Amino acid sequence: MLNWQGLLALFSVIISALFLANGLLHSLYFANITQMPSKLTALSKGKWCIFAFVNILLTLILYPLFTQWGGANEPLASLLPFMPLEMGNGIILWLIISAIFNFVFFFLWQSKQSISLSEFGVLTNNQQFTTKQIIGRYFFLASILIAYLYAIASFVHAYWAVELRFLWPLLKPLTAERISLFPIYWLLILLFFFSFNGLIVNVQMRMKQENNFWTTWLSWTLKTVFFAVSGLLILWLFHFIPNFMQIGPGFDVIGLPQFGGRWMMMLTVIIPQFIVLIAINHWCYLKTGYIYLGIFFTSMLMAWILVGGQVIGRFFIIKQAVKHTRNKKGIVDIQYYVALTQS
Repeated sequence: MLNWQGLLALFSVIISALFLANGLLHSLYFANITQMPSKLTALSKGKWCIFAFVNILLTLILYPLFTQWGGANEPLASLLPFMPLEMGNGIILWLIISAIFNFVFFFLWQSKQSISLSEFGVLTNNQQFTTKQIIGRYFFLASILIAYLYAIASFVHAYWAVELRFLWPLLKPLTAERISLFPIYWLLILLFFFSFNGLIVNVQMRMKQENNFWTTWLSWTLKTVFFAVSGLLILWLFHFIPNFMQIGPGFDVIGLPQFGGRWMMMLTVIIPQFIVLIAINHWCYLKTGYIYLGIFFTSMLMAWILVGGQVIGRFFIIKQAVKHTRNKKGIVDIQYYVALTQS
């Protein structure tokens, strides 16, 4: 049975963080770096649909192709000891490759356009503040929001021994080991969020504003979910509908089982996460007129979820076990090593 109480608690704490953000944005320190979002759009309706189709197609290709590089028996986990998350590495590689495509397509497109990045909230449009200052203040605000959420998650865990989760560990206190992994994974996730939520969504595929804040937010969220998540949804449907019909998992049926399995099951977690993060990103953009609060806050949230909820690979565990079980002569204590790796 689904834990709807957990879902309600999770949404409540996220919404409370947005209330906190809204209050802080009215303070002088942050109000000085906000602006009204531009009403300009960069694409015609026809080109927008073409670009949306291209994005969906790329997702269909890149997700199954690159996520499989994660996992305990795959190259990333064994070659990069500073990135020990098993399935997390597959997700990160997919995001990095997607970010490269995003940057290439965006800058090729921009080179043929006469658009102003200041107009769309990428560069400063304020004579009193540089772009670096604006980025710094929004990073500070996003950090406050994450600290607020972490304090609540820690309190709930300490006093009621529960986590803010739904189907999957989401907002949970991190061990010292996982905290040390956070900056590594966050920077890589930030790269993707800057390329996609920042440049693609808020500049290249910028949508028309509606009559008020909430209708604009809803319209932008639904349209972005369409071209950002449809590819993932198609993969999920392709793999699982035949399975529900007793035919077999989709990728297994066509002879490509390496693209199915756990990576298709992960979509049950990834799809709703992306939908919520897209909604938060648009809220932040419409409130500030700049891309930075949204990409900082949502990338930190995703990094927290990834680092807190993914399994640390055995390559990292074995390395640590060997390191901590050597005696003074440099010989590994085999009995203690086995006990440690099996605990």
